[in-house]
Amino acid sequence: MKIDHSFWVLGLVFLLSCSRATPKTESNQSLNIDQLLETQITQLGQHKNVLDKEADVDGTRSDSTFVPTFEIWKSELEIFRQLNLINKPIHKGAYLKEGPLDDTRSNLKILQYSSTTSRLISLKIYYQNDPRQFKRIEGLLHETNQLYTNDRSLTLEFDDDNGKPLLVSYSVVGFQKVAVRDTVKFYVRGHINW
Repeated sequence: MKIDHSFWVLGLVFLLSCSRATPKTESNQSLNIDQLLETQITQLGQHKNVLDKEADVDGTRSDSTFVPTFEIWKSELEIFRQLNLINKPIHKGAYLKEGPLDDTRSNLKILQYSSTTSRLISLKIYYQNDPRQFKRIEGLLHETNQLYTNDRSLTLEFDDDNGKPLLVSYSVVGFQKVAVRDTVKFYVRGHINW
C-alpha cells in the first residue's frame, strides 16, 4: 500500500495550525508593584530623605521624623507589595478592568481593577495623560475568616521626576475585628521630604 506524502504534510500543517489557534486571555498585568517599590526604596535610601510619620492605633497616636535606612524603607513599604496580588498567576482572569474613568475629585483619570475572589478587591491607578505616569495608586484589601475581619486601604502618592514616578507620601488606613473583641482602628501616614 502506497501512502501519498502530500496527505501527511497537509495533515501535519492542519494539526500545527489548530494548536496555535488557542485564544489569548488578557493578563491582569497592570503595574509591577514589586519593581516600582524596589526603585523607590533605592532612590529614597540614596537621597537620605527625611520621613515625617504619624501613626494611630485605636486612639493612641505617635509622631516621628527621621531619616530611614534602606532596611527601614523596605520595612515601611513592605505592606504595599500586597498590591501586586493582581499580577499573580492564580488571579489571572479574576479582575474586571474599567477605565479610563473620570475622577470626580480631580482632573485625573482612573484605571480600576476589581475582584470578588481575591483579598485585593480593588486597585485604582490615577493618572493625568498616560497610565504609566501615575499620580496615585490605591488598593483595598479585605480578609475575613472565623477569627478576624481585616480591611486596609493602601495609598501611594507620586510626583513626576523627569517622567519617572517619585514617591512623596503613603498611607495605610483600616480596622481589624477579632472574634469576641472590640474593633481596632488604625492608620499610618508618611510624608517624604525631597
